[in-house]
Amino acid sequence: MFFMVILFNMIFVGRLYILWKREFASRLSRSDKKSRSHKLPPFPRNVLRRRGMHQRIKRMISHGNCIIERSERLKGQFQQPSESPTSMSRRAKELDMDHQRVDFIDFVWAYYFIVPNAVWLWVSGILCLKVRELLRRVVCRRLGVRDPSVSVDPRRLVGQLMLEGTQLVYFNGKFRKDGKEVATFMWPDFPMVDANGKFKTAKMFRVDIDLESKCLEKAELDDEPLAARDALILVWFHTIFANHVKIHSYANWASSPHDYSTSAFQRRMSVATVMYNYFGHTVFPYLISFWNKIGLFSDFIEITGVIEKGISNGIPNYGGIDELMPYSELARFMVPLRKHFHRVFAEHKDQFPHIDAQSFFVGTIGHSLDHTMMGWNLPDALYLDTDRCDPRFRKMAELGRVVRVGFVDDLPCLMFNKNYHNSPDKFYQRVYQGAAKLNKRLADHMDCCIIK
Repeated sequence: MFFMVILFNMIFVGRLYILWKREFASRLSRSDKKSRSHKLPPFPRNVLRRRGMHQRIKRMISHGNCIIERSERLKGQFQQPSESPTSMSRRAKELDMDHQRVDFIDFVWAYYFIVPNAVWLWVSGILCLKVRELLRRVVCRRLGVRDPSVSVDPRRLVGQLMLEGTQLVYFNGKFRKDGKEVATFMWPDFPMVDANGKFKTAKMFRVDIDLESKCLEKAELDDEPLAARDALILVWFHTIFANHVKIHSYANWASSPHDYSTSAFQRRMSVATVMYNYFGHTVFPYLISFWNKIGLFSDFIEITGVIEKGISNGIPNYGGIDELMPYSELARFMVPLRKHFHRVFAEHKDQFPHIDAQSFFVGTIGHSLDHTMMGWNLPDALYLDTDRCDPRFRKMAELGRVVRVGFVDDLPCLMFNKNYHNSPDKFYQRVYQGAAKLNKRLADHMDCCIIK
């Protein structure tokens, strides 16, 4: 028996070497000048400054002038270095999610100490999902049991996703409507898949949220009004794909797996982040193709196009997000925490060579809380209505269910620390102490790396 275990592990490690050779051997570390994350990260982008965007907004949104005027007023609020040619030459031109190198020993470590936990999460989650879907079709309908998607208010779910998640960065201003305070969120060049699983881009997706009730007021896709259940699908789909991959991409500037001058804990966090970027960008499309071949799910043919478009769109300029602090628990936590994080980082920056502070904040705290809020905001995957939704959005709802059950929650039974609150490094402990004073419930879910 002992011999068989040794033989199995030898064969497994040999297979891993072949995979590492194919996927990682030719990659560059961040210290190489040709690495895509060797330079500073790209600036956030003000989508309103794109050519023709002002005309598009004025044409598609009744209060478009107010949105444009607000953007002009906030130019100086989001402080960033000069965008002179010299400054821009020191920055990467665009984001890239999956390009860093890890050594073979670290690759093996990830497959022994991360992959089994991740596989257990999505296998158990998808199995439970398929059983519930089967029971609902075969048993619950005959017994007259209500569908979960009709037992909740999708307008409230959309409001939670917008105000209590990283979709906050798409906030474009407030206006008064029928005596109510309404917030507008916009996504120009909105990436999605159609009813056939083909990648497509809508010119504009827009959501208005009633800030008093925190519910959806109105949603439009290219000037076409949407039902609340359809808006929920689109907002969730953007949350888990086009928006979330930007966070993964920025985390590359917070990770240096080849820098042995950092602590052992910090280097382990870097390895986990780089490996999870690989799993999300390169491995995930193979997984959904495999699931389709064995008949579990539909063919999401061009989901990679959505991921790449989300990355290339970059992170929007989120100056003015503090306007939502009276209405958002997450905003009240993140805005002051960001200042505290940068202050503590400045005192410990010698411990983090080649690490960009803002990317560090986004790739650790921003990423982990994005996952946490996903789970809290959409507690049941069956809230995504695949039966009564617009047929154009059915594949996105189906894929959204898969991600919710298999890729949102914490990995079970990890054998190493990865949270701010139990990190052995003083920097993480100091950040956590400040965060816990703001909101301990959120602070307890801050991770030191990308690990889900």
